[in-house]
Amino acid sequence: MAGYARVAILVPCFLLLTGCHTSLNSDSKALSRINMPDAPASELEPITRARIQKASMTVEVGDPLKCASEAESLTRAAGGFVEHSTLASEETVDLTLRVPQEECDSLIDKFCRFGKVKSRRLRSEDVTESLVDVQARIQNLRETRDRLRNQLDNAKGVSDVLAIERELNRVQSELESLEARVKVLRNSVAFTEVSLKLERRVIYGPLTYAGKAVWWGIEKLFVIK
Repeated sequence: MAGYARVAILVPCFLLLTGCHTSLNSDSKALSRINMPDAPASELEPITRARIQKASMTVEVGDPLKCASEAESLTRAAGGFVEHSTLASEETVDLTLRVPQEECDSLIDKFCRFGKVKSRRLRSEDVTESLVDVQARIQNLRETRDRLRNQLDNAKGVSDVLAIERELNRVQSELESLEARVKVLRNSVAFTEVSLKLERRVIYGPLTYAGKAVWWGIEKLFVIK
């Protein structure tokens, strides 16, 4: 009877332990499903490239001043601004415009409708690596500045204080210079520089056409083709 009693006690314990083991296994599988490994680097989003664009164009128009005013209005409406405006003469107006990069192509197409396009050029420079490098240097300098400030708070001697302040001023000056450079780079990336030259279209009078006709006739006396 004592043997049966021990069996009766051991069987429930065995079933209980088996159930716990099954539960732990199922929990482990659940955790393995939840804690998925990170996506490989190849599947991450690529770094957005930073490009500086510069455009230049020359357009022959009937009224350079009127077209210049219209170009300035179109630029402001697109979210840009006029950087320089030069009236070289009554025949020519030079404009330097800053245009949001996403609006550049559309705006240049509008400028082309002013008249006859004599030249048109668009250049692009990738500055992604420069921007990343400068930002990394800024981060390092900020950490150095914070450490120097902590050292300055704990400095004891006058010589230590002066040495730390001198180094802190150097680091702060370099930091401000790099931060200004980043600002310039970002503005250059965000706004395309457009150099627009508007030249008055030459309208020939009757005598000019008559002179060309005479010269053409004289030329054909000597050369047919």
